[in-house]
Amino acid sequence: MGDRYDLSARYGKGATTCMTSPNTLRLGPSLLPYYLIVFGMAAGLASVVTLLAEFRNNLGFSEFAIGASVAGGLGAGFVAALALGPQADRGRAPLMLRSGLLLGLAALVVMAVATEFWLFMLGRVLMGLAFGVAIPAARRTVIVADPQNLGRNIGRLGAFDVAGFVVGPAAAAAPNHQKNLQRNRAQLDSTQLATQRNRAQLDNMAA
Repeated sequence: MGDRYDLSARYGKGATTCMTSPNTLRLGPSLLPYYLIVFGMAAGLASVVTLLAEFRNNLGFSEFAIGASVAGGLGAGFVAALALGPQADRGRAPLMLRSGLLLGLAALVVMAVATEFWLFMLGRVLMGLAFGVAIPAARRTVIVADPQNLGRNIGRLGAFDVAGFVVGPAAAAAPNHQKNLQRNRAQLDSTQLATQRNRAQLDNMAA
């Protein structure tokens, strides 16, 4: 009886029907959507970092510009997390999650079409803001939704975060590698064609 009373006092009504002892874990609510949000945000950020060298080579950005864009994105995330993170405690976590997803999508679109540094910098800042807004809201939601399985849920959230940083670079590098192979093959074909033309001209001159 004492154990059941302690559980009710600690976790609220209904806890006695969900746990039979302090060491018994219940299934809890499904938190997979929040894990996927963190996974997607991490994968998007990691894919952009993977392609920084391509942005530098194709768009002509200097090393200072690339470093400034990275610092701008991280700085924006730092400021957003400090300034907007407490809003998740005031019931605005769902709004923050939606806003973070929209900002992340907008950031990826901006960086995909960027041809100038200021536009690329804008995309990096938007990506940082998306992280600073969405991640605190996701963590807060996971913590509050199922406090009895807090360690398990936080561990899964961290695992999906790491998985995003693993999958993102691979997903970004694979098509980019194929694109480079096709470009190199086209350059090789054009070089061979030019060589054949030059050889034909030399043969004609010698004849």
